[in-house]
Amino acid sequence: MLQEHKKKTNIFIGIAFLIGLFANVFIGGTSAKIIVLSTIPLWVLGFYHYAVGKGYSGKWGVLGLFPILGIVLIFFPDRNKQQ
Repeated sequence: MLQEHKKKTNIFIGIAFLIGLFANVFIGGTSAKIIVLSTIPLWVLGFYHYAVGKGYSGKWGVLGLFPILGIVLIFFPDRNKQQ
């Protein structure tokens, strides 16, 4: 995986995860759901960079709309293996 995309993947997905966790633990209710939904662009960007970093089309970033399905990207072979 290309290092520049790996870093961006970790940043976007990490921030989205932490925001969702914070919202659910400390806020809860309807407000938490709204906050979690607002992290969708971060998930999409994270999955975009993950796919591009592995050598695939950035269109796979759409899996960020359904982060559970995005786990499929883990099983894609890395086309950008660094020697």
